[in-house]
Amino acid sequence: MAVVYESSYLRIRHEPDNRLLELEWLHPVSGEQLRAGLMVSLRSAEELQIRAWIGNMKNLQTIVFPDQQWIYEEWFPRFARLGVRRLAVVELGNSGSRMGIAQIMRHSEGLVPLATAYFATPEAARNWARHWRDETMLPGNGIPAYPSGS
Repeated sequence: MAVVYESSYLRIRHEPDNRLLELEWLHPVSGEQLRAGLMVSLRSAEELQIRAWIGNMKNLQTIVFPDQQWIYEEWFPRFARLGVRRLAVVELGNSGSRMGIAQIMRHSEGLVPLATAYFATPEAARNWARHWRDETMLPGNGIPAYPSGS
């Protein structure tokens, strides 16, 4: 995977053959840094015509409510227009992290036909996300799912 963007808090990788974009948050951020990183990733995804998106949130931790609101209102409507088919989330598995992401996904349900799944490792997330061309989506289109082996 080629690095297409890097800052002190975010690294974005691209896998052209699979039209995959991977965001790796390098440490906890919120507010301006979170929003700037998400906007850079959105622009990259638009330019590269991404169909699979991996958000490595292991170092991000909890997304605070004002940032969740901004994601709902400003960011997600643009994300929904990208045509992303699979969203893989790599996270610590703590309830705060998972709940924040799950709330965002529930809020956006119906905006885009998107299979979403959570994983413990980036490798497992990549393996799943690379198969975005598969017709079978996980049950509960747009609702967080937990595939076996994650």
